Amino acid sequence: MKTVFDPFKFYQNKLIMKKLIFLFISAFIFSSQSGFLNAQTPAWVKYERRTAMFPNNSYIMGFSSEINYYDTDVNELIARCEENAKNEL
Repeated sequence: MKTVFDPFKFYQNKLIMKKLIFLFISAFIFSSQSGFLNAQTPAWVKYERRTAMFPNNSYIMGFSSEINYYDTDVNELIARCEENAKNEL
C-alpha cells in the first residue's frame, strides 16, 4: 500500500518542530542567563569575611561603599568612598 503525502500533517509536524526548537533554545538561553543574574559577590565585600581574610593586625585597610539611590555622579560617589576609606586608616 502506497502512502499518500498529506500536506496538512506535514505542516502540523513542522509547527510542532518549530515550537520544540523554540522551547529548547529559549530554555538554553534562560538557563545560561541565570548564572549571570545570580552572580556571587566577592568575599571581601562582607565585613566578617574581610576581617577574617585580612586581619587588622597584619593589614592596614580602609573600606567604604555606597549605593547610588539618586543617580548621583559616579565620580562624586567614588571620591566620597575614597575619602571615607582614607578616614578609616
